[in-house]
Amino acid sequence: GHGSAGEAMLRLGHAIRRRAPGADEDDEDSSLSLPLIGHLSLPRQLRILLVAFGAGILLTILAMWQNAAVNARVAAQVQVASDLLMHSQRVGKAAPNALAGNPASFDQLAESRAEVNRDLRLLTQGGDVGSVDVPGASGRQSALLARVRATWTASELGAANILQMKPALIGFDKSVRQLDALASEMLVLTEDLMAQNVERGASARELAAIGRMMMLTQRLARGASSFFAIGVPRDDAAVRIGADSAAFEHALETLLAGGAAQRNDDLRDKLRQVQMRFDAFRKDFAPFLDNPTAYSKARAAARTIHRDNEEMKKQVAALQGGYRERQSSSNPWFWLLVAASIFTLATAGSISRVMLQDSRNRTRGAETRRREAEAMRQLAQAKEEEAKATNDQNQAAILRLMNELQDVANGDLTVHATVSEDITGAIADSVNFTVEELRGLVLRVTGTAEQVTQASNEAQQISTELLGATEQQSREIEEASSTVLRMAGEITDVSKSAKESAEVARQSVAAAEQGANAVQDAISGMHEIREQIQETSKRIKRLGESSQEIGEITELISDITEQTNVLALNAAIQAASAGEAGRGFSVVAEEVQRLAERSAEAAKQIGALVRTIQTDTHDAVAAMEKSTQGVVEGARLSDAAGAALADISRVSNRLAELIQGISFAAGLQATSANGVAHNMQHILSVTEHTQAGTRQTAHSIRQLAALAQELKNSVSRFRVAQ
Repeated sequence: GHGSAGEAMLRLGHAIRRRAPGADEDDEDSSLSLPLIGHLSLPRQLRILLVAFGAGILLTILAMWQNAAVNARVAAQVQVASDLLMHSQRVGKAAPNALAGNPASFDQLAESRAEVNRDLRLLTQGGDVGSVDVPGASGRQSALLARVRATWTASELGAANILQMKPALIGFDKSVRQLDALASEMLVLTEDLMAQNVERGASARELAAIGRMMMLTQRLARGASSFFAIGVPRDDAAVRIGADSAAFEHALETLLAGGAAQRNDDLRDKLRQVQMRFDAFRKDFAPFLDNPTAYSKARAAARTIHRDNEEMKKQVAALQGGYRERQSSSNPWFWLLVAASIFTLATAGSISRVMLQDSRNRTRGAETRRREAEAMRQLAQAKEEEAKATNDQNQAAILRLMNELQDVANGDLTVHATVSEDITGAIADSVNFTVEELRGLVLRVTGTAEQVTQASNEAQQISTELLGATEQQSREIEEASSTVLRMAGEITDVSKSAKESAEVARQSVAAAEQGANAVQDAISGMHEIREQIQETSKRIKRLGESSQEIGEITELISDITEQTNVLALNAAIQAASAGEAGRGFSVVAEEVQRLAERSAEAAKQIGALVRTIQTDTHDAVAAMEKSTQGVVEGARLSDAAGAALADISRVSNRLAELIQGISFAAGLQATSANGVAHNMQHILSVTEHTQAGTRQTAHSIRQLAALAQELKNSVSRFRVAQ
């Protein structure tokens, strides 16, 4: 019996020493521990990682929001710069049209001037553009804006001067037509007046005055046209018109004060009509004649706007290019977004790693407790066998002594048989010795049964605690397994979304390439249009030069006609003085005068046509130049659009690569999570088997405790003390 108990103790020691491989497994897990926090407990590591994961999510959302806000502000600045470029060019186009008296051009000029000032204020000082708060300029943009504002100051002042002269310029075309009509009417009236005076035989002085009025009428008409013509000094034209007006008024007053006008009502009425037309002519021309410098100031303002318009376009284009460069570059919030996303993914992986390590530790703890319970069960079984053997020996001794000692048979071990020297005495001595041994045996059995009962109770308590821990572990493993499976599903969804995003990015790259090809075709077409416009402009300029030569020839014809008219008038005067002898010569002079009048009329019509051709030619050349500028600007903008599309293609390729990397990493995480879930299911199965074995062990220990109690009860009837 003692040998069996010793063997049981040896087996228990071996079972406890079997925990050494578990220590090796702990060393193996420690090699997989996380840096910085790997020395902490697993629950504390999990709490730290969850806090870090939440912080990573918040940081990612913050970086995403700030990145979108920065991109919106830069896009708003690009929009304002584009609007500034458009309205600055619109000012350059509206100024000459407003100078020509076009009412709609004044509204365009005022609107574009206000928009340019507003855009410069927004870019310099900042403000709201829609729902975006645009910051003020700084650094390189601030220097570029200072140059733009310096260039715009002169153009803005010129636009203000043109707008200030709107009432005077608004009827420009109407005033020119009215002046031409009045000049024609005055010429017709003076011609009729000359014919009437020749018929009535007026004096040479009166005829000379009327002839001078006819000449001054033609000069006033030419002076009015030259005042508004391009390239003629305004001050000289104004001085000539003023002198001719004074001379015409003096000649008219001389005729009205003469005796012929006082005696002839028809002559006086004709002179009054001429005076009315002259007063109307002088009234319409007075605003330009009284203040010729104001109109010159407006033209100078238009030239200033035209001169600075191209420079301002270059400066604003450079400013716009700077904003577009900022728009295409990555800001620090974008890189913070990438870093926060990587940190969040790494934290999620660390959480999975810690949960896996915790599951392994729980499994090893359950295995260790199972081995300890098995060792204790073997020890209890050995003690039970030892007690059973001792009991058998006691029962055999009692059966041998029952016939000798009834009391001993009844359990009274205090009986001492009388020792005699005969055989019975020897037997009694043997019985006494046996009873004494039996009494000691009963004492030992009683003590051993109590020890077995106590050990069984302790083992039963440990088994109950172990069973509860195993059930708790099973529930936690099931929860962790479901969490890992759900996480794997979410990571798989992220991988699918990343693949779809990569496909969309590739489609964006293809669309950007198609757009770049279309922009290149548009640039080629614009270059061809520019060449054709330049060729047409050259031909129109040559036409303008030819019309200028025709105008010079027409002026020469007009001068010759004036001289011829004066000579014919003088000849008529001489013929009238000669009487009958000069009548034939008078007829010839009249024919010459009529021919001179028709020549003057034709020269005037040719001059009007030449001026119209020159004006149309100048407008066509200006339109061609503006069209050429528009084509060049369109080509430059198309180049910028092509560069922007190339940047979009490059960024889309980079985005597709990043999204594909994210998809691949998410796929690996999903595979790892599925593997972890499968391992946890296996651990759960092993834990359930361990739980069933623990229940069986607890049941066996309860049976052992019952047997020990029964053994104690069986020896309790023996009386071993007096």
